[in-house]
Amino acid sequence: MFNLEASGHRVFAPTLKDEYSYSLSDHIEQRRYNYMNIIDWNKVDFKQIREGVFYKTIAGNNMQMFHLKLAPGQVTNHTHAEEQMGYIIAGEAKITIGSETKTCKAGSAYFIPSNRPHGFKVIGDNFLEYLEIFSPPKKEHPKF
Repeated sequence: MFNLEASGHRVFAPTLKDEYSYSLSDHIEQRRYNYMNIIDWNKVDFKQIREGVFYKTIAGNNMQMFHLKLAPGQVTNHTHAEEQMGYIIAGEAKITIGSETKTCKAGSAYFIPSNRPHGFKVIGDNFLEYLEIFSPPKKEHPKF
């Protein structure tokens, strides 16, 4: 960890200490002093949740961002209390929100209300890569 004085602002840059994020002590210090988080996202490796599903994440007190990759043919169907929005970076999927299904590809964005059943089905031969924001942060994933 190091502090950088830049234009009168203290900038917090965490040290990467494990495969998907910086240390919890760095995160606690960042929150205590209210520093801006600076992370070289390219140096953060993806963590495998299950076969064909990979993610990396960062969270604050009220929101969380995920960068996900799903292998061709992967299907997810679930419901959760957090609001969710996302943006597809690459690939193609059929996204179902409630009873409506649409085919989405790179450049598509979506919003999923709290407690609404939803799911993804990756179509084609390429991985689906996308960003998602959750509010509040998901409890089952680390908040750092």
